[in-house]
Amino acid sequence: MKQTLRTAFVSFYLLTALVVGPSVSGAHDKSAHHGPTMKGRLSEVKGDAVVLSTDHGSITVQLSPETKISRDGTPSSREQLKVGETLELEGPALPGGEVAAREIWVHSGAHSEKEGQ
Repeated sequence: MKQTLRTAFVSFYLLTALVVGPSVSGAHDKSAHHGPTMKGRLSEVKGDAVVLSTDHGSITVQLSPETKISRDGTPSSREQLKVGETLELEGPALPGGEVAAREIWVHSGAHSEKEGQ
């Protein structure tokens, strides 16, 4: 039951991101995206995954060696991710209800205060 709800949430969230996503944030060029975007606060880092807290609940985001991470426009790494930071990411939904991040943008400073906008 919990897995079914999680899958339904991810499907709804990603569909919403496809429809609403292009108007949400102009922090970077979205023309190069290959999937929907989502934004939230980093609540946990665990190995090759992070947990993102959003307005709709928590989602596990899988990272790979190919995941590009940037902080305020500068290349960064998963080792530099800190709990509490605001992340915006792009990537496809996985069958288990997780997301595979292709690209992650870390927003610091004033951007962190605007989570969910």
